[in-house]
Amino acid sequence: MSENNKKTLGELYAEKYGKESGQPQTGDAIPVDTTKKDILEALTANIRSDWVEIELPTRNQFYPEGTCVTIRPFAYAEEKMLMTSSKAKNFNIINNLMKRCIQGIDLQELTLADKVYLLFKLREISYGNSYKVELTCEGCEHPNALDIEINKLHVNYAPEDATSLEEIYLPDSQRKVFINLPRVKDESYLENPALILDNCWKFIERVEDIDSKDIIRAFVTRLSARDVSLIKQAIIGKDWGLDTQIKYHCTECETLNELNYEAFILIKHCRLSLTDVRTMTRAERHAFLEELKKENEKQQQELDTIRAKA
Repeated sequence: MSENNKKTLGELYAEKYGKESGQPQTGDAIPVDTTKKDILEALTANIRSDWVEIELPTRNQFYPEGTCVTIRPFAYAEEKMLMTSSKAKNFNIINNLMKRCIQGIDLQELTLADKVYLLFKLREISYGNSYKVELTCEGCEHPNALDIEINKLHVNYAPEDATSLEEIYLPDSQRKVFINLPRVKDESYLENPALILDNCWKFIERVEDIDSKDIIRAFVTRLSARDVSLIKQAIIGKDWGLDTQIKYHCTECETLNELNYEAFILIKHCRLSLTDVRTMTRAERHAFLEELKKENEKQQQELDTIRAKA
């Protein structure tokens, strides 16, 4: 740290403008730009922007040997990106934001579990550990104010012998298939159940010893519903990563309530019942969230149009 950075703002001001009169002194040798820079450095001296090393839920097993992932807090530029993200037509806004705050790994190669985990950790170091929500008790409908501590959420780590290529057996076709773990670059194939069904063949590395993509695609279209379901489950069903389950006792009736963050968003914004949400598959919940995001973007665009005409 420079000597100027160790000085108080008053000392920096006095050096530039004089201690008594408050006016610039004759013969002052400090350039104006340099002084402004020193004052800004002093003003922002306590702002932390350190890069923090993060252990991922996959334990870095699916990345090049020696991979070390570090993150830094959001700053003004990232906050501005977040504020405009609801208006952006580009769905990659969050990925672009993450690229600015993550080092040591290609974002596109991240597993989806690791991406979600990093998003929560970025939120934690940028805005604080506390996340306040209000949930309605399933038993008595009493509102409960919760203060969730992000750093206390349970993390499911991948087993040490986990691989990025999973072998599963299809009981109806009686064939073994080998399925690749989805990455961030594959997100567009997983936005809703229909897309998952249309694109599940892309995640199959091979069927038995056959690795021709044309044959694999045709093979999938001839499968039974049960076999296809097993393939989809292998693609999206991994439970590695942050456990987003919320458990709390109602302050009124002491009923134990359990809900995950996805369900909370669906109930709050889509007006679905708890029963509706609990009967959904993970893919269906994801699809509803995607539709919610698109609807919010449409409403924002309509609002912007009205404001522009006003």
